[in-house]
Amino acid sequence: MTESSGDFSKVQFSGIGKLPWYTGIIKRGDLLIPAFDPATGALPAGIHESDWAEVVSRFGTNPHRRALLAGMRRAFLSLAEAGCARVYLGGSFVTAKAEPGDWDGCYEAAGVDFFRLEKVIVRRNKFMMGAFFSGEIYDADAQTITGEPFRLFFQRNRADNLVGMIALDPRSIG
Repeated sequence: MTESSGDFSKVQFSGIGKLPWYTGIIKRGDLLIPAFDPATGALPAGIHESDWAEVVSRFGTNPHRRALLAGMRRAFLSLAEAGCARVYLGGSFVTAKAEPGDWDGCYEAAGVDFFRLEKVIVRRNKFMMGAFFSGEIYDADAQTITGEPFRLFFQRNRADNLVGMIALDPRSIG
């Protein structure tokens, strides 16, 4: 099946156990973020390119989610000002869950001036990030407690199933 016929599940395994790494961009016409899987409420596996406007439109569906987006925006603006060109969103925020507890993300550190970045992000303090931004964001290549990088960690849910995540340029925030 080709991209034009609707096959958007090109997940390639990285060789690190069963951890996937999507090697391309998933797009469907004007809709960049695909529909949730009706069985799981999660995005299909892979990294789905988007922009800030679509993230707000797609995931800002109630006052609780919009409050989380406000904190996310503050974190992303700090990353953009520090030179970050790519962030990833994962976790329950990018699912059909009506009221996720927070948002989870990671960022590409290449080109980031850590002296310009919010110290809460640099210090990787989960609790302070939650207080400042209503969510957490880590260097995509930093290792989690399980030893895998955050960019792979956020592509699995708690049931260890493959799920999708969103990628965007934080500089797209107006």
